[in-house]
Amino acid sequence: MSFEGAVTENDVAMRRSNEIGMESSSLSAAVEFIDLWKTGRCDATTHADLRRLLDRCELSGRMFSGFSHDPAFGKRLTTDVWKRLSFIFGPDALIAFLGKGPREICLQLGLGAEWLDAKLKQGAMFKLAIFPSSSVHSTLANWDGVSNFVELYYPEVWPKVSAHLPSIRATPFAEIESEAGYDMLKVHLLGRDLITGDGKDPRYVSLKRLVELEGTRVEVRQFLWDEIGINNLYSGDGKTVDDFGTTGPSEYLAKSTLISDIEGCVVLDVHPV
Repeated sequence: MSFEGAVTENDVAMRRSNEIGMESSSLSAAVEFIDLWKTGRCDATTHADLRRLLDRCELSGRMFSGFSHDPAFGKRLTTDVWKRLSFIFGPDALIAFLGKGPREICLQLGLGAEWLDAKLKQGAMFKLAIFPSSSVHSTLANWDGVSNFVELYYPEVWPKVSAHLPSIRATPFAEIESEAGYDMLKVHLLGRDLITGDGKDPRYVSLKRLVELEGTRVEVRQFLWDEIGINNLYSGDGKTVDDFGTTGPSEYLAKSTLISDIEGCVVLDVHPV
């Protein structure tokens, strides 16, 4: 098993910059987890060590991707500066990470092999952020949590979303995609123009587009994917699901923010190949 992505000089600098005005115990908790994970062990002793660590300081985190030419990459919970929300994982995920490499972790978090491979083919780089759970404003990412956070952070389109959310919740994704008549993942992967905010495919639904559109069920479902990241594997019960339907750890939505504003956060490069 390869645990590439040892802490780099940039990661050390991130640690030091976050130490200002912060209790060292918060920072050390994230560092301790990373050091524990990098041993590659998944035995009873390692599990016990991690549980003691989480009892002392509950930890959360996020796996995120971006490109080296993007000045925002590595500076925010999500590289996309237009995103108001980010998916994060909680302490139960950290327990499940023991003994797993970066790719296994990505798939366990419900990123999807097709999405992951497409990103790698595009030349995307990946980073893993670990931080105290108390450092971010988050909610369990079940449908109720999504509803509450969309209403709170996307008020300009909430009436359109709320009109279809009950139906979207009750309908399998495959049925909505069949109604759409196109591959929603392929449209999502085409992305958007960062300057105009318009999707590269007319069926891509950014916040800007949803404001302008009628807001059909298909358009709202595409918006939830393109704007927030609620993909085809999303279960709605607050748990991740992989490509094979296996339930994984809990997932949460958090307000997207600068890494430097997250107390106790440590970021390292990983390679999910």
